Amino acid sequence: MTESVKSPIHCAAVICFRGDDVLLIQRGTAPRKGEWSIPGGRIEPGESEPEAALRELFEETSVTARLGPKVTV
Repeated sequence: MTESVKSPIHCAAVICFRGDDVLLIQRGTAPRKGEWSIPGGRIEPGESEPEAALRELFEETSVTARLGPKVTV
């Protein structure tokens, strides 16, 4: 049987700290509507990972931040 191979969806997310606190959002849409998550989403064409991470953070929380080192891929 041949399996369909889908292209990966490139996304970026932010772990946003203020002191010992971590910023979480409550998801408003599927998948996982109502669950708590870190802010993040898809990388738009022509956008870098850091640009996408900061854009998603601002769109979802109105928070601006300075990025630290990348945690994982």
